[in-house]
Amino acid sequence: KPSPTDQIQSRLVYEKGEDVSQCFWAHSGTHILFKDKEEMFLIELEPDAKHHVEYIGNARRNAEIFYSEENGYLYYLDNQGNLMKVEIVPKEGSR
Repeated sequence: KPSPTDQIQSRLVYEKGEDVSQCFWAHSGTHILFKDKEEMFLIELEPDAKHHVEYIGNARRNAEIFYSEENGYLYYLDNQGNLMKVEIVPKEGSR
């Protein structure tokens, strides 16, 4: 029988989602990047659970998004089908 410490702990960080289709951990797990319908958001996780939610922009509704932790960019298709990229969390020393 698994002990209580073997169980996964979960917590609600965003209640307004309607159709969340993708989520990524960002910046070494301090942020969550996700797509809800065609809108993209970044949540900065705070210890007091008062998480900061930032709207990033719109992506094509039925297209997937991709986040690269290695370079800190989010790649997506805009509504016209153009490939776009946006820097999510700058790497330390990159500025």
